[in-house]
Amino acid sequence: MTWQKINHFSKPINNKFFFGARAPVPIKIKNDIYRVFFGGFDKQQRCSIFCADININEPSKMFNIKNKPVYKYGKKGYFDDNGIIPSDTIKYKNKNYLITSGFSVKNKFYFDAASGILQYDIKKNILKRNNGTILDRNSVDCCWAASPTIKKIKKKYFMFYVSCFGYKEIKGKYTPIYDIKIRTSDNIFDWSKIENAKGIFFKNKNEFALARPTIIFENKKFHMWFCYRDTKKNFNYRLGYAYSKNGVDWKRDDFSNKNDLTISKSGWDSDMICYPYVFKHKNNIFMLYNGNGYGRTGFGLAKFKGDLI
Repeated sequence: MTWQKINHFSKPINNKFFFGARAPVPIKIKNDIYRVFFGGFDKQQRCSIFCADININEPSKMFNIKNKPVYKYGKKGYFDDNGIIPSDTIKYKNKNYLITSGFSVKNKFYFDAASGILQYDIKKNILKRNNGTILDRNSVDCCWAASPTIKKIKKKYFMFYVSCFGYKEIKGKYTPIYDIKIRTSDNIFDWSKIENAKGIFFKNKNEFALARPTIIFENKKFHMWFCYRDTKKNFNYRLGYAYSKNGVDWKRDDFSNKNDLTISKSGWDSDMICYPYVFKHKNNIFMLYNGNGYGRTGFGLAKFKGDLI
């Protein structure tokens, strides 16, 4: 295998009111130390953002664990009043930002989702509150738009995000249908332009969900990992993979050796692998990811062995 599982962080929050670690996202603090942000669930299944630190070279445990959220879900009526999770990080004009997905409850369906952005002060470990969104439902993303990752390609910023465009009944329940689309901007706040790209679409008629894209550039290619679901073999999430030479035109290659991280025979990630976040540290490539229960069993760390070609 090219992906080697290194560790499972099972109980990052030692608090009777919050548990789990959904959608982990790292920010480098110094040297080999990363601060991992994630969503911790409360009894009503609402996530707030927590964080803890890991040493990427000694990933046996976490430290500086915060038992109180560094950013709590929003007040009633706000786009994140039923939960908020991290999605990506980016440095822009010498300031650090955390990209987020916020959730609210619909009258008839399970949830609504939109995307926000928070300024992050590393020294004080404070996320500056922002009650608005940078992307919400619109003429293309009819139901919701969430889980963005932002990359600068040449002189433009590209947002790869999850676009929900409808619902259908699957196994007796109304289920959201979503794929990955692309937008562009000359900054990280305004995302009105829809890129004339096909994005990442379903590979067959059985797929109905593509979630949480994560991208790195290596050996003159863009490499994207995401998770997908279908109505047949993989109703619970598995990892997908795609590559591109220009960041616009993508080709799926789910069965590549670059994408051999899969479920375990037993334990915390035996039912699903989901919400990957891939990042480079020095000459190595790592992935943070969730397993069973969409993050309720904590998160894992894996390391890529070999070269991305």
